[in-house]
Amino acid sequence: MNKILGISSFYSATFLWHSDNTNLGNTTTESVCLGTEVNFAIDITEQGISRNYLNSYYSFNFGDGEQAFYTHAQLIFDNSIAHTYDSTSCDIDGSNPSYYVIQKKLFNDFWSSEEESCGFFENGLGKNGNVNVSEAPVPLL
Repeated sequence: MNKILGISSFYSATFLWHSDNTNLGNTTTESVCLGTEVNFAIDITEQGISRNYLNSYYSFNFGDGEQAFYTHAQLIFDNSIAHTYDSTSCDIDGSNPSYYVIQKKLFNDFWSSEEESCGFFENGLGKNGNVNVSEAPVPLL
């Protein structure tokens, strides 16, 4: 405290510890028939995303050209993500069997250096999952 001329100065600092958790679980099987909805669950507990920065957003790339974006608040409110594949994953990468790779990424709003202004940057390594999509079997009668 500085008492020169009756002026007082106080300095304080606040540290907010946020995590960079990007978990991704599925509530349905990882092998589905074409046109079947696949559901993914996001853990919103302390071990999940609840400690992530409140201004975060998440991107989901489903591996088939479709992408979705959700805010932190949206996932806390409803932690289930659904997607339906319109084509099979057979030989999409030249191997058999092959899978669609689902990629979940976390983005936080922060200032990265003195030269840059605030913006959203990827935080953490993200999370990947696989889904095998095939046509339903047809019985030969």
